[in-house]
Formats: sequence, structure tokens, C-alpha cells
Amino acid sequence: MRRLAVVGFAALVALAIGATALFTADLEPARAAARHTARWSLVWFLIAYFVATLARRGRELSEGERLGWLGLCAAHLVHLGFVFHAIAASDFPFIPLRAAGGALAYALLVTIAYGAHRGARWATRAADLGGLWIGFVFFETYRSRLAHPELAMGAWSA
Repeated sequence: MRRLAVVGFAALVALAIGATALFTADLEPARAAARHTARWSLVWFLIAYFVATLARRGRELSEGERLGWLGLCAAHLVHLGFVFHAIAASDFPFIPLRAAGGALAYALLVTIAYGAHRGARWATRAADLGGLWIGFVFFETYRSRLAHPELAMGAWSA
């Protein structure tokens, strides 16, 4: 029940953040929804990976880590929906290598969340290694925005 509450909370807040952004006065509300849900997912990533994983140092995933990965997965899948919405409403150029990297990150995220939920032994290693890749994708997505703040769609912006 606790896991369901955490997943529901993460997903519902992400939905609320994205839906609120869609009804703002922003000129591009779809992009704003994707940006705001990405920031909410970043909070969950920091909880799931940097705080919990780096403090664990090799032991099995704690209950807090399992909840963190499940929350991140729920929030980030909602974010993915807003990204697809923004892509449908925009004319961003598609960059295959970035899209493939992002797809791998999502696959790892769902795999880690599934393994963490099931208490699988391999979930610890997947969280350690997959978290590095997911962190790299986060970094690359935001790095392009530091040089070009007008860009907001990761794989669909150069």
C-alpha cells in the first residue's frame, strides 16, 4: 500500500504540474509542461540515485530506494507523455542518437523500478549502472539548455 501511495503521489503531482503548465499564459504551454514535469522528475532522480544509491555502497536496495525508483518511474513516464505532446505541437528537428539514448534511459528506468518493486537481486546493480546512464542523459539534456536556454526538448533540439 505504501508503494502504491508513493507511485500515485509522484504521478499525480507530475500530472498536476503538467496540466497547470498547459493552462498558463506561456506562449508554448506544451513545452512548459514538459519542462516543469522534467524538473519534478529530477527531484525524484536525486532522491532515488544520488541520495540513496551513493549512500548504500553496495548493499541491497533499501525500502526508501525502492520507493524512490518507483516514484521516479511514475513521474518520468508522466513527463514522457508531456514530451510527446510537446513534440506533436512543435517542429523540432529529430536527432536519432539523442532519442536512442533517451529511449535506453527510459527502458533502464522501467527495468530498475520493476526489479526494485520485486526485490530482485539484480536491481541493485541495475540501479547503480542504470542510474549512471540516466544521470548522463539528464546532464546532456540540461547541458544544451545552459548554452541555449531557448531549447527545451532534449532529443528534439540541437
